[in-house]
Amino acid sequence: MEFHIAFAIFPEKTRLRTALRSPLEIPRAPPMHPSSGNSLILISDYFSDSPDIRIPEEVRHFSDDMRNLLPGAAEVTPSGEGIYTVRDAKRNTIGTLYLERISDDDRPMGYAGTIEIAVLFGKDSTVAGVLIGKNQETPSFLNRLRAAKFPERWNGLRMEEIPGREIDAVTGATYSSTAIRTGVRKLAEHYLAEGKKSSEERKSLTKAERVA
Repeated sequence: MEFHIAFAIFPEKTRLRTALRSPLEIPRAPPMHPSSGNSLILISDYFSDSPDIRIPEEVRHFSDDMRNLLPGAAEVTPSGEGIYTVRDAKRNTIGTLYLERISDDDRPMGYAGTIEIAVLFGKDSTVAGVLIGKNQETPSFLNRLRAAKFPERWNGLRMEEIPGREIDAVTGATYSSTAIRTGVRKLAEHYLAEGKKSSEERKSLTKAERVA
């Protein structure tokens, strides 16, 4: 972990809110000048930077969500068309990211436009979370979905369990939740079909080899 040291002047009784939005009292130092009402303090323990995930540009906008769901994520590398392997700092595989394999024109409409999604699986091959990508939605609608933990409703499912799972839309964000629900189902259906096709091709090749 890398720490940065900086000096700053704050009015007395200043409170610092962290990224977790919890108040953190800044200790007061002797005033710089009796009439200034300000204090010079050393900030070293309050800010730290986590190393950036090494990640391809096309999926960089998902990096924050990936880090939240898989805190050990340190590297994301392509492993197939629309598929990315997530590894930790020791290069152990800890997850797999699946992107939609459709154009924006083929995505279902939300309230104000299309919503890009991706599905992140953990190392146990079950859903770790549904990620919301580029979209034109009103932020309040997406906040309502997150408050209702809508993106978590697929958690724990295997890919083959997604298409048949009934997921209710969120009241007050019906269009947005329906678009995401449809996107997740289509994504799973696509990769399941691709997997079935690849399996059949392998079987055909094996059969041809036996005949030969």
